[in-house]
Amino acid sequence: MKKRILILFLTILSACKQESKIDNFNGIWTEPELSELNSIVSKFDRILTTEYKTDSENKAYLEYSNNVLQNQIVPNLNGMEK
Repeated sequence: MKKRILILFLTILSACKQESKIDNFNGIWTEPELSELNSIVSKFDRILTTEYKTDSENKAYLEYSNNVLQNQIVPNLNGMEK
């Protein structure tokens, strides 16, 4: 369940931004936490673009979001089990 919430959070976050980088506006995260979150987002970007066979992160997130909404499940993406 936690994995699905994180995936949903990262999907919404990345879909709302032009670049897949988390900013620390209110100092919520420490630098190591922020670095780890940005690393997770970058990895997720690469997984999505590979899975949906596109160079466009926006297109990959759109297809992923449509898949989640239509099927009401989180698709199994190669690489996310790690």
